Amino acid sequence: MGKKKQESVFSKRGWLFLAKFVAWSFLALWSCSAFFEHLDVLKASTSAYVGAFGTEAIMLILIVFSTFYPKIRTRKEALIMNVAVGVIVLLHAGGLRGFLAVHAEQTAAESRLAENLTKLGDAQSQAALRAARKESATLGRVDASKNAQATIQSANKAAVSSLSEFTKGTNDRIIGASIFPRWYINGGMFSLMFILGFIALSRVLFLAINDTDVDSDFNGVADAEEEITQTEIAIPKD
Repeated sequence: MGKKKQESVFSKRGWLFLAKFVAWSFLALWSCSAFFEHLDVLKASTSAYVGAFGTEAIMLILIVFSTFYPKIRTRKEALIMNVAVGVIVLLHAGGLRGFLAVHAEQTAAESRLAENLTKLGDAQSQAALRAARKESATLGRVDASKNAQATIQSANKAAVSSLSEFTKGTNDRIIGASIFPRWYINGGMFSLMFILGFIALSRVLFLAINDTDVDSDFNGVADAEEEITQTEIAIPKD
């Protein structure tokens, strides 16, 4: 009879673990893909891509604790911490995708501006050369060539100045359009999530060591309470 109960309880835990693992898998795919896209922009090393799984790895550990660890309070805390870390990861991934979208739009705008300025510069250069050919008859070939070069240099300088002014405010425009604060974008995002995940894991590990509410049969009641109840039932009443 006890064996049949144990099989039923394990089946229940197995289904719970499967449900949590499937949800975690989709969350990991969504968040890590955003992290990888960001690392692509930063041209990060291979180890950085592996480290991007850090918070998700902590969540998987918490899933195992919330499903299979025999202490009741530890299981509850692991579940709560896992949900909290998961919400933080989703918020970060969503904000990061928005940040990457703004960055892509800004990069495309800079490319279009550079292309248009190049075309404009080429057109001005051609116009200056045509003017030099016309002026060479009256001013002389040397003076006409100097005038053309001066016009071309002025046009190139104006183009470089326009592009420089536009790109100078790139970071401010990206940060302004992001939901993240400046301190988070300037470095906090690379550590904060893992720190919070590590704190959550440390909390659960502390409870796993110190809690005494062991529930070896996973029925939601501590073994000590069950022993007291069984003892009370066994004592005959007068």
